[in-house]
Formats: sequence, C-alpha cells, structure tokens
Amino acid sequence: MIKEFTLTLPLGLEQSYELVRKSGDQIMSWGAQRVTPEDYYLEWKQSFWSLSGTTLISVTLLAMSEGETKVTAMIHKPMQLFDPVGICYRVFSKLEKSIQKNLSQLGS
Repeated sequence: MIKEFTLTLPLGLEQSYELVRKSGDQIMSWGAQRVTPEDYYLEWKQSFWSLSGTTLISVTLLAMSEGETKVTAMIHKPMQLFDPVGICYRVFSKLEKSIQKNLSQLGS
C-alpha cells in the first residue's frame, strides 16, 4: 500500500530541501536510504521491521513560487493492503512535526 501526503512550506526550494532532509534525519527510527539533491528527492526507511514490513518514506519537493515549496511524501507499507488505524498518517506526522519544529527554529 502507498499513501500520499502533501504540505506546503513558506520557503524556497533549496532551503525547503535542507529543512526536510534535516527533519527526516532527526527521526530516531528512520535511516536515510537515498538522497538526490539535484532531483529534490529524499528517501528514508524505518529501522525496525513490523508485521506489515519495513516502511519506506519517499519525499519529493517542487517549487510552487519563489518563496513556496510543495512537499509530497509517499508512505510505502509493502505488506499492508489497507490502513484502518492510520499507521501511514502516523508515519507522515512524525516528519510533519519534525519539519514544523525546525521551521519554527528558523524564525527564532
């Protein structure tokens, strides 16, 4: 199963990429898999295995305007057909919270 989530950051593409990379790297249970700065693509895997397999988190960034970037996160649960308890959203919310925390520190 793959679930898609999006959010918009009030930053340019380069600054958003660095913010998202830093935010994902700060999540203890995630390990970086693939980082492709020229394509604005990031990928992490959860470092633990569950009954529904190891979760893959892939993120792409797209400039919407000079000061706004769209972040699209795809949560891949390989052995899960549906998500009745919202596991995919909980995985995404870890990234979202880390991004918001780091974004608030930029303004300080």
